Amino acid sequence: MKKYDYSVLHDHVKAHDEYINQVVRFQQEYFEGKCLMAAEMAKFLDDLLIDHILVSDRDFYTLLDANGTS
Repeated sequence: MKKYDYSVLHDHVKAHDEYINQVVRFQQEYFEGKCLMAAEMAKFLDDLLIDHILVSDRDFYTLLDANGTS
C-alpha cells in the first residue's frame, strides 16, 4: 500500500487495528464468561465484511490494477 502511495493508508491501517482490538475484546469477554451480544457481533462482522473488505479493500485492488499489479 505504501509502495503504491495509497492515499488513505493511515486510515486503512487504523481500521485494521480497530478490527483487531475488537476481536481481542470479544475473545476476552468470552473467556471471562461474559455474554456476547449477537447483535454486536453481527454489526462488527457486517462492518468488517461489507464495509471494509468489499468497499475499502476493493479500492486498494483498483489501485493495484491501475498499476498493473493485480
